[in-house]
Amino acid sequence: MLEKQSRRCGICGKTFLKRINIDHCHKTGKTRGLLCTACNISLGHIEKENFLEKAQEYLSLYNKNS
Repeated sequence: MLEKQSRRCGICGKTFLKRINIDHCHKTGKTRGLLCTACNISLGHIEKENFLEKAQEYLSLYNKNS
């Protein structure tokens, strides 16, 4: 899998230097690919229900006041 992804994160394409995270579906348990730590953490948040909508709403509060 590491060679198939050219030693790069499956989302951002960053070359792996240290830690490599094995991403998997929490519903099925199936492995999806390899991710850097930042993308792995971000994906975990994105998979939470309504996270993106809540994050956009939060940011819009501060964009209005800038």
